[in-house]
Amino acid sequence: WLGNPLVPRGSALSSGVRQVTGGFALAVWLVGAAMAVPRLRHPGPMSSSDRTYPWIALGLYSILSGMIATVGRSGFGLEQATESRYTTFAIPLVVAAVALGAELFGVCRRESSRIRRACATTGYGMTALLLALHGHAVATSLPFMRDLGFRLRGAKTAVLLHRLVIDEPHLRWLFPSPPEMLGEFARIKSHGQLNYDAMELSEFREGCAKAGAPDPANGWLDAWARRGDHVAFGGWVRLGDKGIPGTNVILTWAGSDSILHPLALALPGGPRPDVAELLHDERFAKCGFTGTASLEDVPTGRVRLDAWTVDTDDWSVHQLANARPFLTRPGSAPPAARPTG
Repeated sequence: WLGNPLVPRGSALSSGVRQVTGGFALAVWLVGAAMAVPRLRHPGPMSSSDRTYPWIALGLYSILSGMIATVGRSGFGLEQATESRYTTFAIPLVVAAVALGAELFGVCRRESSRIRRACATTGYGMTALLLALHGHAVATSLPFMRDLGFRLRGAKTAVLLHRLVIDEPHLRWLFPSPPEMLGEFARIKSHGQLNYDAMELSEFREGCAKAGAPDPANGWLDAWARRGDHVAFGGWVRLGDKGIPGTNVILTWAGSDSILHPLALALPGGPRPDVAELLHDERFAKCGFTGTASLEDVPTGRVRLDAWTVDTDDWSVHQLANARPFLTRPGSAPPAARPTG
């Protein structure tokens, strides 16, 4: 638990290194605290409590938090100790160990005792090791942090557009039961304690009517195929008016009455190096999207598939290029998809 901030889950180092690292951090802090406490009562370089007391208190906070987590969570297994949410409770010990160790071992080094100078050298070595492990932990955690950030942004987008399409996989990142969560959101919002506005279907259709003709600058719907009673689709998305990657794609169908019906929500994040090369902008290296939509509520026969993206900052709607006719009648095949754009 104490070593997890420096050897997080996903690290190439073994779990044994995590335990040794936690022991190192605890040892540095214990030695520093043991040397600091007597000095708080005597004059000398470390007589001022404001130079040591904060680090002792900060380390105690982590140690006591670890004890509480051990008592309350040990029944879930050892891997529970590697949950990233505990990092904010465990990392203060590492910070306190580095600060307290550097402060106190620096004082020891200035004294004449060879033993104390040896302790100072050892302390500097252990502190350097903790800092090196910290660099390793940052390098290990960044990809996971980016992935988590992407998933949470996707969950937020799914919440803002849930009145158009319910995307349960992304909503489950916030709560296991999306209907229960959305109902609770509405209840809390009615009391003025939650500030968010989900897009209404009428607003979406109005935005689509104002969007104008499909614009290749907004991206392309460049793959589609029926798989049983579902349609798989894909492409890439961009907010053409701002020149930035889009955050969502809504697939719609329309029959002979031309009324748009949202069918599925897709979130970009798939690799599209070709688009990044075409636009000379690495921000679009992961602007691709894929999705699957059920055709259960779509009438049989010929309909039109359109793809749209919503700018969740100003709620404007933009249409992607390459809208296609689609046959939903069982046994008929949709037009073969060809790479476009």
